[in-house]
Amino acid sequence: MCISRFIRRIVVIRDMSINDARAIPTDCTSKELPKPRARFVLDKDALGWIYPMPLRQKIMQLVDVTDEPVTAVQVEADPTLLADVELLFSGWRAPRFNQEMIDAAPNLKAIFYGAGTTGYFICDAIRKRQIVVTSAIADNSLPVVEFTVAQIVLCLKRVWQHAYQLKKTRHWTQLPDGPSCYGSTVGLVSLGKIGRHVAQRLALMDVNIIAYDIQQDEQMRDLYGVKYVSLEDLFTHSDVVSLHTPLMQQTQGLITGDLLASMKQGGCLINTARGAVMDHEACNQVLAQRPDLLAILDVTEPEPLPQDSVLWDLPNVIITPHISGSRGRECERMGQTMYQELQRYLAGKQMKCQVK
Repeated sequence: MCISRFIRRIVVIRDMSINDARAIPTDCTSKELPKPRARFVLDKDALGWIYPMPLRQKIMQLVDVTDEPVTAVQVEADPTLLADVELLFSGWRAPRFNQEMIDAAPNLKAIFYGAGTTGYFICDAIRKRQIVVTSAIADNSLPVVEFTVAQIVLCLKRVWQHAYQLKKTRHWTQLPDGPSCYGSTVGLVSLGKIGRHVAQRLALMDVNIIAYDIQQDEQMRDLYGVKYVSLEDLFTHSDVVSLHTPLMQQTQGLITGDLLASMKQGGCLINTARGAVMDHEACNQVLAQRPDLLAILDVTEPEPLPQDSVLWDLPNVIITPHISGSRGRECERMGQTMYQELQRYLAGKQMKCQVK
C-alpha cells in the first residue's frame, strides 16, 4: 500500500469517529448521581473526638452533609431534624430511637456508630425497617485490652504497692517480691471480645490463664492454653483476676464479698467491665479488712463514686475515672473505621462491622 492511500484511510477512520461521537444523544451521557444526605448526630465533644474536622471533610467528599451537627437531645425533642437524612453518623450518647423517631426519618438507611455498644439505641423500628447499623465496637475494645494487660503486669510486679510505700515513707526499701509474670496465674471472668484478646496477649507472657465463662470455647484452649474453671476456683487460684463480664440481670452482683475474700495473699482484682457486676458493699468490707489485696477499679457503682465512699480512703484501692476505653487519638480510630465502612457501603460491598 502506498503512503498516500494509507494516510487517506487514517483520515476516513478519524472522520467516522468524529461523526459517531457527534451522533450520540445528549441524554445518554453520564451524569453524576446525587450524594446521599447525611448528618452527624452526637454530643459536641464526642463529635470532635471521633470525627475531627479533617476526617469530617473526607466523609463530606462522599456524602452531602449540608446541615449542622445536632445532639441526641435535639433529635429526641424534634425528630423531623432527620426528615431528609439517609445516612446518620453518631457515637457516644446517640439518640435513643423509638418508633416515632424512625417514622420521622423515612429515608434513613444506615447508622454509622463510631463507638461501642449499640444495644441502648437500637429499637424494633430499626429492625423492622432493616436499617443497617455498623459499629466501631472492636476499635473501642482495643484500648481496654491494652489497659488491662498493662495493669496485670503492674499488679504482678506489685508496682502500685511499691509506689505507695515509697511515697508514704520516703524510704528506699522494697516490699516482699510479688509473683511477677513468669508462672503466675491470671483469671479472666468472661471471654467475650475483650477477654479473648486479653488472653491472646497474655499467652505471650508465660503466665497460666484460667477463665470462667458459661460458654467454653475449645479454640481458646487450643490457641492460648486457657483452662476453664468454676468462678470459685478462679478466685482461689489466681494471682490477678480481671473482670470482663457484660452487665446483665444475671451478672449483677456476680462478684461477691466471699469470692474476693477467697483470693490468695497479695491477690489483685481489676474491673474494667461495669461497676455493678460487683457487690460493692460486701467487696468494700473485704478490701477494708484485707489490706494485702489490691483492687484496680476503672468502673464503680454508682459512677461517679460518691464523695463519702469508703473506697477513697483505702490505700489498697486504685480508682480511675473510666479511662480504659478509647481516649484522645484512640477515638479518631473509631471514626476512621466508620469512614471505611461508608466507603464499603457506597461501593455496595459487605460491611465489616455491621451489627447483626
